[in-house]
Amino acid sequence: MNARASIAPEIDGYELRAPIGRGSMGTVYAAVERATGRDVALKLLHADVVEHEMALERFRREVELVRRIGHGAIPEVYDAGQLPDGRLYLAMELLRGESLEEWWDTPGHSRLEALELLGEALEPL
Repeated sequence: MNARASIAPEIDGYELRAPIGRGSMGTVYAAVERATGRDVALKLLHADVVEHEMALERFRREVELVRRIGHGAIPEVYDAGQLPDGRLYLAMELLRGESLEEWWDTPGHSRLEALELLGEALEPL
């Protein structure tokens, strides 16, 4: 992870703990919501993404779609906002477990099990 992703900003109401994932648009941090003590996943857009209106609109659409779906298999959105530098963030339910890649790398899984798992993952969509 590069320096940009490893320096956690201050976000009112949240204590950022550690980066847990990084993509082309942003970094996801394990965080704690100070008011409730609830563990959350906090997705924060990279600073350079703010310069691209299409990327900002994509992020806003993602937030709205997740809120509208309201399915038990989709992480719940708790909060969304904007930092003074223009970056957007999204606080959502922190899910724990293994990735699909980790699951598949564990010996003993069949293709049928993988298809069933993918079917479950696609159901809410």
